[in-house]
Amino acid sequence: MKKLHLIFFSISILVVYSCNQNSNAKQEQSLTALSDSSLPAGNNDNNDVPVKLVKSASINLKVNYVEKASMAVSELARQYGGMLYTKDFHAEEEGRNELNVSKDSLLLVTSFTPHAGIIVRVPSVKLEEFLFSLSDIGYYTSSSSLHVDDKSFVFMENQLKNSSRSVVINEPGAKIKSIPAAIQKIGVKDDMINQQIANQAINMDVKYSTVSLELYQNALVKKEMIANTNIVGYNLPFHKRLSNSLQAGWDAFLSLIIALAILWAFIFVAVVVYLAYQYINRNKKLSVVPYVKS
Repeated sequence: MKKLHLIFFSISILVVYSCNQNSNAKQEQSLTALSDSSLPAGNNDNNDVPVKLVKSASINLKVNYVEKASMAVSELARQYGGMLYTKDFHAEEEGRNELNVSKDSLLLVTSFTPHAGIIVRVPSVKLEEFLFSLSDIGYYTSSSSLHVDDKSFVFMENQLKNSSRSVVINEPGAKIKSIPAAIQKIGVKDDMINQQIANQAINMDVKYSTVSLELYQNALVKKEMIANTNIVGYNLPFHKRLSNSLQAGWDAFLSLIIALAILWAFIFVAVVVYLAYQYINRNKKLSVVPYVKS
């Protein structure tokens, strides 16, 4: 009986070992097929990686008039099949002076330098031709640069990751058994979407190059008449102030008459009392007889 149990146990171990070997072989085959299917046809070495070159350029250009040059750059980009993305116009004030013209007016003299920051995107195949055409807009180039960024392996990495996630998501017999598994599957799909969008962005950057321009011109001087904000200096002319003083005195005199008219009763009583006092006092003096010695 013990021998039968030992034989059965040995057979079970052999069966389990053979199953594990078959499953490992299948996993290796699936990983090999996944790696081969993720690469484009014939892309089994680094020499066959799809080339994704992203070009960008920047240039500082001195022009006669910034506003006219900005419109010319926009029109030139449209001629080459591109478009204007950003335009930022600003003027740097370098100095100012306020001259007194009168007590209430100032002559403001200001010097400033106009600048314009522009970003355009043009087809990459016409980038160099576009940069050469910019020299016709300005007459002096302060600085310029051209940068090429190789996104080939980033693009390939996104493709491989996206393919591997696609195999996991679409694996036959894969079922969602719990909420965490569903959340994990949604996260994998979101990663696939992000990588697809990243590759689309790379393709767009490869197709259209970005050019950053900084336009500037010589300093300008502007004169303008402004009001004097120092109110202490404001006053009326002499003849106007004299006329206002005479008018104020006449108004004060009329106000006094009106005040006396209001107080006429009190004034009348005061006059009557005063006259009565004087009359009584005079009569007293007349009634007193002087004493004369004999």
